[in-house]
Amino acid sequence: MTIVQSSNFNGAAQTVPGNYIVLQPPQNLALNGVPTNVLGIVGTASYGPVNKPTALSTMQDYQANFGSVIARSYDMGTHMAVATQQGANVVYAVRVTDGTDTAASVVVQTNCLTLTALYTGTYGANIVAQIAQGTKTGTWKVVIGIPGVKSEVFDNIGFGLTAAALWAAFAAAINNGTSPTRPASGYVVATAGVGTTAPAAASYQLTGGNDGVASVTSATLIGQNVLPLKGMYALSTVTINVLNLVDATDPTTWPSIVEYAIGTATTSGAGCYVYLAGASGEAISTGATNLVTAGVDCDYVEVLHGNWKQWQDPYNGYLRLVSPVAYASGLRAVLPPNRSTLNQPLYGISGDQTQGYSTAQLQQLVAARINTIGSPSPGGNYYSTLLGINSSSNAATNIDTYAMMTTFIANTLNAGMGLYVGQNINSSIFPRCKATIQSFLLNLVQQGLLASTDGSLPFSVTCDLSNNPFSRTSLGYLQCDVVVQFQSTVKYMIVNLQGGQTSVIVQNVTTS
Repeated sequence: MTIVQSSNFNGAAQTVPGNYIVLQPPQNLALNGVPTNVLGIVGTASYGPVNKPTALSTMQDYQANFGSVIARSYDMGTHMAVATQQGANVVYAVRVTDGTDTAASVVVQTNCLTLTALYTGTYGANIVAQIAQGTKTGTWKVVIGIPGVKSEVFDNIGFGLTAAALWAAFAAAINNGTSPTRPASGYVVATAGVGTTAPAAASYQLTGGNDGVASVTSATLIGQNVLPLKGMYALSTVTINVLNLVDATDPTTWPSIVEYAIGTATTSGAGCYVYLAGASGEAISTGATNLVTAGVDCDYVEVLHGNWKQWQDPYNGYLRLVSPVAYASGLRAVLPPNRSTLNQPLYGISGDQTQGYSTAQLQQLVAARINTIGSPSPGGNYYSTLLGINSSSNAATNIDTYAMMTTFIANTLNAGMGLYVGQNINSSIFPRCKATIQSFLLNLVQQGLLASTDGSLPFSVTCDLSNNPFSRTSLGYLQCDVVVQFQSTVKYMIVNLQGGQTSVIVQNVTTS
């Protein structure tokens, strides 16, 4: 008996009698929706890798990788903290610097060993290395860590060694690890010196370090789209759905951000929904002018009024002003793609710079294509986005659900339908392609992501001879035409009320 995969079996060319079991994969492929909850944040930090996306879920993750929340402009930790308050828990963070960042370090004894923080920044000065007697007689150990974080223990170092050879063994243990369960240090890099003094039990705390933030600007957050990728473009190596460039208030940089969002700058950037905001305290008229001057008119970019929010910073212990982008981007990453942020409660806001909007001001913002966060909201006395618009001038696409749903469906089809490439075009492939897409869209209907007002199917899929003539299929083309109707979002709730002593009530009588 022979068991083979169908792709490796030619049923028309067998010469040896026998029993052949041909394993057939399912004819209709199944599509599972891609994630829509990934938030990208680009900003400064006091520690951690530079221009490298780092996956985070909690503030504990952030502090372990990037250090403390710092009360300053462009601080990535501030926006991470606010976003997690909204429920965000899948984040790729990219740290940027102005190039002047340096690492903290310490010299052990007299030029015997230098320990340098693995990453640049002032937070590295919290690293402490403790030298002590090893577990085995005649050996040493080094314990390296940051207060509040699990320490690294490098034990039983240097048996039988003295002088420079012993310090070289210290460096090798720290840089290479001592066993598969104790790999190289994630805190420091060690360099053996020329000193020969015998080790003494003591603790050594690193000092110095520079965060490299003095001359960071919005352009620094944008970075460069050539190798090595920097800033925003470093996120091209991962897939994100929502992008927050921390405090990128310079409108001259916004055209580059738009190009990234819609994918003209890099294919990987296509389809991420970007939040921007004006500078703190910016007038509505200034924001409107900046938007027009920057030429931003895009359904993948939402610009918020520069009405910054008061946030009680639990890490530094006082009330601070934070860009509204931190709140809106965190919420957008949590909501399903068919739900707008309009009128959804935002958490952690103690107040703002405007203390409320007049109807005239809100009309100004709508005309300028600028969204805003304020209170009260249509649903009650809480903070939320009040207008539900992005920067697009197209009324059919100027709500955030358009971009989120479009990219969700497009990315899912892109991830799955490529499996049909290389298959033969015949009468069976048309219904199989159609069924694959239909089953995915039906799943969205069942989950409430798609629906129509009259109960009919909110989509159609065409894949047959009508849109695949022989003149096209003979060249290797197979076409599926998909039309999907998204659900609208209630923006205007109208209740017609008639009341009075002379009002006549007509009761509807139902008979069976």
